[in-house]
Amino acid sequence: MKAPMPDPMFRFMEFMLTLRDLVISRRRRLLSAGMRKGLRVLDFGCGPGAYTMQAAVMAGPDGRVYALDIHPLAARRVEEAAARRGLTNVRTIVSGGPTGLEDESVDVVLFYDTIHLLEDRRAVLREMHRVLMPGGRLAVSTYFMRKRRIVELVTSEGLFDYMGRGFHSLLFTRRA
Repeated sequence: MKAPMPDPMFRFMEFMLTLRDLVISRRRRLLSAGMRKGLRVLDFGCGPGAYTMQAAVMAGPDGRVYALDIHPLAARRVEEAAARRGLTNVRTIVSGGPTGLEDESVDVVLFYDTIHLLEDRRAVLREMHRVLMPGGRLAVSTYFMRKRRIVELVTSEGLFDYMGRGFHSLLFTRRA
């Protein structure tokens, strides 16, 4: 991933994402990605954590949500939000790609509004494949790339199969 954006730009992005979330139901989007109690989730490029918080609530105390972002301010925002809400199932990772997670340790990867920012998309997709359980789901969305291009990119190396459209996202499953 590119270097972290300056803090003022991050704060502006945070504001814009808050406006987006007034229009698009986070819960409905996560349900379409297969979110349910007890799952382990990686929110890759979590930003200020809007989807992280919703996923943590939906996963419940037996689930786990890993919030990864290249920006240290994102990690701080997520940690503060989780503490305010009493969510103990959230862990932050500051990274531009490598997760540090074990192989096949995650059920769902959320990849929202991030793919267009990556310098080495294929390396990140390989990392997502590595950490996803066989048959695990990858939910992708961005408004900066055509849907057909996203499908081509995600499926090009044979790591993922396209499942179809979810609510404001494209859904893929991990090949074994």
